[in-house]
Amino acid sequence: YENRLLNGNRFSNHCNLQTNWSCTISHNASSASAALNPFGIAFKKTTYTWTNALCQNDNDGDGLTNSIALGDPNCVWNKNRTPHRIVNITHLGI
Repeated sequence: YENRLLNGNRFSNHCNLQTNWSCTISHNASSASAALNPFGIAFKKTTYTWTNALCQNDNDGDGLTNSIALGDPNCVWNKNRTPHRIVNITHLGI
């Protein structure tokens, strides 16, 4: 589902170069079969769509909205647009 999430293919790897970050953004481990984390649960509830509500939430509880963390501060991204920011993306699974 990484193409349904802004910057889904641009997550920095802060811990382990072997980790599959497109999975850990929404799962508790680097496998797509691992349990979903809070962001993954919310993303699933939207039928894997970037919605305004998902954008404005802070699913990992770090004080930053998902929009700020993932590079869409104005909650306007859709899969046909380039995100506002494509560097320094915060990983919602950490």
